Formats: sequence, structure tokens, C-alpha cells
Amino acid sequence: MIKRALARLRRIRSMDADLKDRAAVERKLFAVYEGKREAPTPDECREWAIKLGVPRAYRMRDDQ
Repeated sequence: MIKRALARLRRIRSMDADLKDRAAVERKLFAVYEGKREAPTPDECREWAIKLGVPRAYRMRDDQ
């Protein structure tokens, strides 16, 4: 029960950072679409997917 509450609190505290990460990835994708930036490499795609799909509270420390 306590673990679940702590995990929920950790997730709530990281929501602002998660939104900022999503906005950053969205800006990069729009730049690719508009031709202002080259298509992302596979490593960049993986990094962006992690930023979009994994909450910052649960990422590995070096990915933050």
C-alpha cells in the first residue's frame, strides 16, 4: 500500500517535466516535417520514444 502511494506521488511530481519532454519531442518532429531538420537517426528515435512513453520518474538516472 505504501509503495503504491509513493509511486503515485513520484508520478504526480514528475508530470510537469513529462509535459516539457513531450513538447520538446513535438517541436523536433514538427521541424522534421517542415524540412528544417533532417530525419532522426535510429538512436534519436529510440531516445524520443523513451521520452514520450516512459515517465521521467521511472527512467534510468542517466537518461534524465
